[in-house]
Amino acid sequence: MTKQWNVTVDGEPYTVGIEMTPILGKLTVTINGESFPLPPKFLTCLFGRKERLMLGEKLALLVIKPLMRADIVVGGKYVESGEDYTG
Repeated sequence: MTKQWNVTVDGEPYTVGIEMTPILGKLTVTINGESFPLPPKFLTCLFGRKERLMLGEKLALLVIKPLMRADIVVGGKYVESGEDYTG
């Protein structure tokens, strides 16, 4: 699974992408072209996972929900929908 977001934080644009294998949970996060492999978490496709990311000086959260739905949360809001994060 791959997904990409374009995020603006404090006026700075960021391109955040993920590449993940569902069963083994291998995850690589790319921020503005720089890749960060994260430790695998087995069965991420069933249980989901959350990872913290820094976009500039601001903390962001990568939320992977069961069935491989992924979102980025910045400042308590989902990036694409603007919906409040409660989790």
